[in-house]
Amino acid sequence: MKKIVLMFFIGLTGITFSCKNSNNLPEPKKYARDFEISIIDERDNPLEGAKAVLYSKADLDESIDSDVSTTSGSIKFPKLNLGDYHIVIFWQEKEVKTLDFTIRLEGVAFAEVSVNTIPETEYVLYPNFPESFEQNQAWAETWKISFPSGNWKSNKSSIRDQATDVIASGKYAWRADWNNTVPICLEMNFDVPNGASMVSLYYGSFGIDPSCTWQLEYSTDQGNIWSQVGEPISAESRTPKQVIFEVDIDEPVRFRVHKLSLGTSNETVKNGRLNIDEFAIYHK
Repeated sequence: MKKIVLMFFIGLTGITFSCKNSNNLPEPKKYARDFEISIIDERDNPLEGAKAVLYSKADLDESIDSDVSTTSGSIKFPKLNLGDYHIVIFWQEKEVKTLDFTIRLEGVAFAEVSVNTIPETEYVLYPNFPESFEQNQAWAETWKISFPSGNWKSNKSSIRDQATDVIASGKYAWRADWNNTVPICLEMNFDVPNGASMVSLYYGSFGIDPSCTWQLEYSTDQGNIWSQVGEPISAESRTPKQVIFEVDIDEPVRFRVHKLSLGTSNETVKNGRLNIDEFAIYHK
């Protein structure tokens, strides 16, 4: 039995495609079995919610599997005929990659390509971002720290490096307390000067805690009034999960992560600890 794995590495700077086949090829057949597409991010984590549409190039008008959504970053096809194929990958409702490949008697033709998914003319990262919060901070009611990106402040939180912290890069990640009855925020104590077009960050649920809920907010008046960006997000993953917010802000702006004050966890309320890492802002 031959197992073929296609891997799509999806990140802010590009996508790398590669494919591998078994060294022990089976007897020649007219089809490939256990064909698997793995869609992962640049840190080899499954990219949950990605979608794939696979076409036979012999009939591009009808897909083999249309709009297949992944929950674990993997899509499997029990059997595919030999021949030429065209695949389209979607992430966050955007087409991020198309590729042609061939299944033949010898296996899958090897290919490797890199594509810039976010044109530099559209999204330009601010200097010293992404911020990865690389400084140890014990739990405190309030604290302020100057990181490479600027001065940040927080409450009822820490910056730690335990094995159970969800860390996207470097050694540390911000960790908000659990069962909080007041809002907990990781907040910029400075503005980025040229507005913002996009914000991205990684988040996760600490250890074996229950999930929790947070939202991104912004302020254009030095932190006096805060406005919500998008919808609240539930943190359930034990591995770093990236989220991207597209914004349209033309004036100086600052952002914060706001962990909602849901109180003590019980059968209906989930309010565990939250990890945040790799906070990036792109200017207009």
